[in-house]
Amino acid sequence: MKKAYFTLCSSLMVCALTFSACSPGETEKKQAAQLKWEAGMRYQGKKMWGTAGPEDLKQAFLCFRTAANWGHTTAMVSLGNCYRLGEGVEQDLTQAVSWYRKAAEKGHEVGMFRLADCYRDGVGLKNDPAQAVLWYRRAAEGENAYGMEGLGDCYRNGIGVEKDLAQAIFWYRKAAEKGNSRAQKALDNLTKDVIRSF
Repeated sequence: MKKAYFTLCSSLMVCALTFSACSPGETEKKQAAQLKWEAGMRYQGKKMWGTAGPEDLKQAFLCFRTAANWGHTTAMVSLGNCYRLGEGVEQDLTQAVSWYRKAAEKGHEVGMFRLADCYRDGVGLKNDPAQAVLWYRRAAEGENAYGMEGLGDCYRNGIGVEKDLAQAIFWYRKAAEKGNSRAQKALDNLTKDVIRSF
């Protein structure tokens, strides 16, 4: 039953995408891109509304690439992840950075913190701590908990900014309040370190 339902849904998606690909208006194009991204997530084995397809990373990559080329910013991040991890495509860190940047420049907070990670770690481009801080800050100001955690890390370790434990605590706390467990752990450890130093 579930297999038949997934097959039917997949067939309807293919029909919808084929029809939309002919001459989509802006709304239809956005809807088609969303459906294509969702199909990619299913091919990655991720559950969408309770259903997941058989894992096929090459198909996931192709779906994300189509949706990203249609302007879907979350698909741009997903495509960047495929390139970064070599899932469904040969690993290409330069392409990963390119797609993260496209998403980030369109205001996608996850794209922003992924791009910041690349700048911080020198993945796919030259290490640039100042750019890492800039993109973490943009993600954090967009209320992204991982951007807040990254900014906290920068302040804690003096990466691209002057070391400032008060700012690190501030950003870790904000991220922890949004449910980021790594930020909560970092906050707990940093608080213990500060208390021990007195």
